[in-house]
Amino acid sequence: MPKQLRYLLATILVIIFLAKLCGEDRPIGITEWARHRGKWLAEILGLERESMPHHNTYRRILAEVVDENEFEELARGYFFIIERRDTM
Repeated sequence: MPKQLRYLLATILVIIFLAKLCGEDRPIGITEWARHRGKWLAEILGLERESMPHHNTYRRILAEVVDENEFEELARGYFFIIERRDTM
């Protein structure tokens, strides 16, 4: 990973997804959610540091890198699959 890059895009997307699972929709909410779970996230994601990205990082990713509506649609699809699996 380049020196100026602190977090991989995949890592940030996983954090966003997990925060959205817990009801956080805005970058500041995602930031707070991640900050309160920094140690746990670092452990499960294999991160070297427990500090989490700044809310501007999440805002930039959601505005410039991924289509937030598409991301939401994928998350809803995931929930639908899990719900169907649990009712079978």
